[in-house]
Amino acid sequence: MCTKMKVLTVVTHPRTNSLTFAAADRFVQGLTDAGHDTEVLDLHRSGFDPVLREADEPDWTNANKKYSPEVEAEIERMK
Repeated sequence: MCTKMKVLTVVTHPRTNSLTFAAADRFVQGLTDAGHDTEVLDLHRSGFDPVLREADEPDWTNANKKYSPEVEAEIERMK
């Protein structure tokens, strides 16, 4: 018996009819068919900025560090 999982699939591509999205769709369908909860995060369409800004630089000595609102939102999603 398999334990139900929550899976976040992260994908990015400017064309939704790309091989990238076809593979992600099949992956997500397999997860769904197996009874898992799944969510797709499309970095391209969400406006993801790949630049690491100073506010989001990790501080390994501060477990309570607050990051930018965008990063805090993604941290909450992961929880």
